[in-house]
Amino acid sequence: MKRYIEIHCPRTLCDWLADCIRNYADVAFPPHCVDCQQVARNALVQAAEELRTSWADGQARYNKRIRAFVKEAIRLHYRLLAAESGQATRAQCELMLELCQGVPHDERDLAAARAEDDAGPLPTA
Repeated sequence: MKRYIEIHCPRTLCDWLADCIRNYADVAFPPHCVDCQQVARNALVQAAEELRTSWADGQARYNKRIRAFVKEAIRLHYRLLAAESGQATRAQCELMLELCQGVPHDERDLAAARAEDDAGPLPTA
């Protein structure tokens, strides 16, 4: 069984995903948290760095074991963005969740998802 999930995207989306994971680590497992949480935090910080360093020719990878954390990092990012901006983010979130599963995407796909969100209904409170 493969140990890593390969993602296929431009550098900008890879860096965005790495930032998203790092931000989630800071929110969910702040520095100086209890030891078991510190292990999760370190794994996420390492994964973010590995995404940045492994990116080459439009692909990067991260360890499969943290897949649930990566998905939650993306969901949290878009929940916070929707709450702050008052704009829909469903299509963007779905696209980035696909990306973290290995479905290839690029900036045009993200722009199309943003346009879909902009055209759709506003989120309800």
